Amino acid sequence: MNKTNKNITEEKNKIKTNQSIDRAFDILKALAYETDGLSRTELSNKIILHTSTVYKMLQVLNNRNYIDKNESNNRYSLGLGFVELARLRLKSLG
Repeated sequence: MNKTNKNITEEKNKIKTNQSIDRAFDILKALAYETDGLSRTELSNKIILHTSTVYKMLQVLNNRNYIDKNESNNRYSLGLGFVELARLRLKSLG
């Protein structure tokens, strides 16, 4: 188990969470470590989830702009949705 997988597993064991939300954050965290993105299969192997489950989660995250899919190589990376959230949070802080 590599460092990323170990950290994700350790965090899951700390508290009881909603499974879908927990999985979405696992996907986002795994993508955060990858500068070149990950394919659906690579992501599935990294977070130890079936590819069909990962596919459904990727669709939702992509639709909300939290991840981007590179259509030329079918790799996923973090999207700009987080930039918008950060911008709104910074604005609220004055």
